[in-house]
Amino acid sequence: MKRKILILVILLSLMLLLIGCEQKSEANEKKLLKFLDNLQGVEYEIRDYVDDFEGYQVDKDNFTQEFYNDFLKGRVKFVVPKYRTDDIDDSRLQEYLSKYPKFKFGRGQIIGDEEDFIIVNKKYPHYNFKFYQLDFDNDNANGLEDIFYSGGYWNDEEDGYSSYVILNKKNTDIINPYADTKASMGGVLVQPEYEGKDKKRTKDYTGIIRYRDRYYIYEVWDWDTMVIIKFYTWNKKTKKCLTFLKYTIDLEVN
Repeated sequence: MKRKILILVILLSLMLLLIGCEQKSEANEKKLLKFLDNLQGVEYEIRDYVDDFEGYQVDKDNFTQEFYNDFLKGRVKFVVPKYRTDDIDDSRLQEYLSKYPKFKFGRGQIIGDEEDFIIVNKKYPHYNFKFYQLDFDNDNANGLEDIFYSGGYWNDEEDGYSSYVILNKKNTDIINPYADTKASMGGVLVQPEYEGKDKKRTKDYTGIIRYRDRYYIYEVWDWDTMVIIKFYTWNKKTKKCLTFLKYTIDLEVN
């Protein structure tokens, strides 16, 4: 009987954690969509790199316009993190990280080349950790990727970007000489949602979406007079997560 009660308590705790993640994500999405709704009909400039990626239609101009309009209208699937926490020592986060014992959170400036380098101006995350598990590279053969988002990077000199790191235990093709583990498939740096020791909310947004059978990391910069929307996705040719599309909206001109 006690064992059944314990199992029920554990299941209930997991359900509450999942509900908490979904509620936070839904609130963030609603705020983002409200902001994006104000951009509908406003002129924008596109910088696209679609030609560098495989599997996209010939009429890329039509695709880039549809992608933009669908994102503004919320006609994409916002991916909810499998887990999120502000505590790097959180037991469940550490459980996910245990698959990669050599991996360590951290950012820095690399000086030198692949053979001889040092890392300076190091920063470490302090909060806003998110864990995703999905087929980011669209390759069924190597299973799902584990994506760790981390924020709150700073040191005594400055604040830093937030980070998405893509890991897969089955990775054998991608060699990153600067990574702590061979499982690293790279990642991207994005504008932070929160910054500083007091975890001040910025005006920027980031997350992962699924659109037409592909996953994209997005970020939205709100600079008052200008808005920039960027999408990153997996590039099979280079075996990296790279910029796919960048939309710039000059609010002063409009």
